[in-house]
Amino acid sequence: MPRTPDRFPGAREEEALQLENRATDPTSPGEIRYVNDQFRFNEGGTVVGLSLSGHRLFDELTHDLDEDYYMELSYTGSRVSNITVWTDISKTTKIREYQFSYAGSRLSQLVEIQYNGVGSEVERLTHQLTYQGVRLVSETVTRS
Repeated sequence: MPRTPDRFPGAREEEALQLENRATDPTSPGEIRYVNDQFRFNEGGTVVGLSLSGHRLFDELTHDLDEDYYMELSYTGSRVSNITVWTDISKTTKIREYQFSYAGSRLSQLVEIQYNGVGSEVERLTHQLTYQGVRLVSETVTRS
């Protein structure tokens, strides 16, 4: 594919992209606007907003834990089999859960489950571990 012609001769440098604060949401798919101090995106006809404080609240595994919580551990024999992370000691709303499976003496699978603000599952990562002799040699992770 040929390169897009440069309509402006000379070096091209942009230091920043500044969006003006607007009052209306973007109308076309792919459009981004800064509306009432919040970035607003039109994703295929659906408008989604994102602010810095709102981004921190996303309940996703990639954000890891960055909040106050109460953690409960469960054991099978001498091994941890489950770690449940709750919003507080009353244990009414789950934040995240880790489930451990073993093959003999080795950890064979780890399942991470993320819950939303009302305690419903929103995301799951399954880690499958492979050993060669006594050494851990690989990990396959599946997101669902």
